[in-house]
Amino acid sequence: MRKGQIINISRQLPRDGPFRTYVDLQNHWTRLYGYRLPDLAEDQVVYCSVYFRPVGDRLFTYPLSCIRLQPAQLCPQVHQQGTLESFLSDTRDRLQSVCGFPTLLTTEPTHPTVSLNTAATVQVLNTVQLNLTSSMSISSLLTQLPPPPPPLPHSQPDLLHV
Repeated sequence: MRKGQIINISRQLPRDGPFRTYVDLQNHWTRLYGYRLPDLAEDQVVYCSVYFRPVGDRLFTYPLSCIRLQPAQLCPQVHQQGTLESFLSDTRDRLQSVCGFPTLLTTEPTHPTVSLNTAATVQVLNTVQLNLTSSMSISSLLTQLPPPPPPLPHSQPDLLHV
């Protein structure tokens, strides 16, 4: 969610925009974001032209149903173990097989671990914090890879390599 400034409110889509109808906008949101906008008649829809400072002069059109006037409220989950157990139970009930193979879910970890950690608390050997934004040099990465397998013998000469 980004903070923007509402520049214009209208019951009509901008003429210079990519959408001609609310159905076009609904289809765009479904395909691009997987978010289904409410079914409304054309005369019920309110559109907002929104300006985002980092983007520049371009205005974006949003239906009013996608605009929040207040920041989103965070509701921390207080009963994580119960939520996890409920998720596993629902998954077991609804996901009997994957690609024809039966699914097997356990509540016990398959790899030895003392406890499960969030990504924010993961530590690597020597208690050095894991930094997912740092980059490794490609040469140090290549030295860690196993050598490539030997080439297979060819019965016909290669004419084209793609």
